[in-house]
Amino acid sequence: MEKRTFARIPFKTKAIVRQKDSTVIGIVENLSLAGIFLKTPERLGLKRLVKIELLFTGTSSQISIILDGKITRHENIGMGIEFRNLDLDAFFHLKNLISYNTEKIDTVKKEFQKYAKKQDQKK
Repeated sequence: MEKRTFARIPFKTKAIVRQKDSTVIGIVENLSLAGIFLKTPERLGLKRLVKIELLFTGTSSQISIILDGKITRHENIGMGIEFRNLDLDAFFHLKNLISYNTEKIDTVKKEFQKYAKKQDQKK
């Protein structure tokens, strides 16, 4: 049964994931508003909290987004990482990134509205 809350898109970019004294560098295989799948031969501890730095290289500069995450699964080619405590700015950047790279724009907009409403209710 599919448990995903957010649309997932294939998306390739470099990421650095840090867990205390360990650092893993890999390539994001896919991305959603909930997390990433990181293609890497290395593993970090399952269910452990991490810092994720997504690196985006443009024609003249490099931009990065730093997010909190949790390792949710290990696979032969990498690991799944769920975003945690995502602030609205980071969520907005991810929403735009996904919107520009998907044909499911209406789905992404609905997901964003649902998430924003949920965050507003927490206040």
